[in-house]
Amino acid sequence: MTASQSFIFNNQASGISACSKQMLDYLDSLLATHGLSRAVKLRAKFIIAELLNNAVKHSGTEESALEVGLKDNHLYISKKDDGKPFDLVTEIEKKNTQLMVSSDAMHLLYAVKKEDHTVSFYCKENLTFQLDVNQLAEHLGLLIITKAADEFTYHYHKPTNLFCARIKLS
Repeated sequence: MTASQSFIFNNQASGISACSKQMLDYLDSLLATHGLSRAVKLRAKFIIAELLNNAVKHSGTEESALEVGLKDNHLYISKKDDGKPFDLVTEIEKKNTQLMVSSDAMHLLYAVKKEDHTVSFYCKENLTFQLDVNQLAEHLGLLIITKAADEFTYHYHKPTNLFCARIKLS
């Protein structure tokens, strides 16, 4: 990466604010140095908040490693942990097709196999307006990250989970 910084998060809800602040302070320095827009920071803030929430709710480990950086005209934000895998990859690999992860009144969130042990997320407008309230709460964070990022992927290589979001800068 052209410029990057790593952060260790203790996977505790009480640590979300402090870790988020550290990451956003670093983003401020990137914004100033590289002339990035405040809209990029807002999108990054949504992604960071949801990755930290994901770590608290789902990782099952004591800590996660996050990285923020610039490379090839993109802002990258990643979260890595050695916790339990996201079972979505196995489900998609069995079906070898895209899978609707969740839906709400506005969006349908899909995951599609990108390569072995890797899925990519994308969303479409929900033109049917059928709300499944049972799915909404569980995967709302994935939808938020997918909408805020230009690309959002999950990769599992035992024992490591890697979530990566990318925002195009121009």
